[in-house]
Amino acid sequence: SIAFADALVGRLLDALAQSPYAHNTIVVLWSDHGWQLGEKEHWRKFALWENVVRTVMMFKVPAGFPGLREGSVPGADCSRVTSLVDIFPTLVELCGLKHPGSPDGRSLVPLLKNPSAGWKSTAISAYDDRYVSIRDERYRYTRYRDGQEDGLEAAAQHPKRTRETVRKRVLHPHSAGPSAGGGGLRLRRGREGAV
Repeated sequence: SIAFADALVGRLLDALAQSPYAHNTIVVLWSDHGWQLGEKEHWRKFALWENVVRTVMMFKVPAGFPGLREGSVPGADCSRVTSLVDIFPTLVELCGLKHPGSPDGRSLVPLLKNPSAGWKSTAISAYDDRYVSIRDERYRYTRYRDGQEDGLEAAAQHPKRTRETVRKRVLHPHSAGPSAGGGGLRLRRGREGAV
């Protein structure tokens, strides 16, 4: 159960705090993605909707690491859009290492320094190379294998926005007007997309 796992993580962190490794160990915890419990008549994981693809990701960085001298802010909460592919570039920067090439993802160190910092990013989720979903701070756009599109999850917050407006703002934020968010994401035929 979740409570049991939470208790064991607590025991692990307590033991780490009492060990000689507490000052030089970065802890990163992330969860499996969610589960659909009947919404949209779907009863399992394999979908790209908000409650299915969201995960938990936590960092504990002790003070003194080259990329974050002051360490992470204890108990801070950050609701920015991130992705699990951001873990590697974050660890590279935290440790002061040179990145070995063109990274997927981006470092979360700015958010570890200031969890409420401005942040324009997108997260891409794909299922079985046939479905892709792109999320930014305001919208989610999903394209299914049969070509259907879904932008109504985000549009529900803004009922006057149409599916096409949501699609334009997520896929081409710079051409959708000055209030558009996102990271300049483009879908490429037959691929998940590129930032």
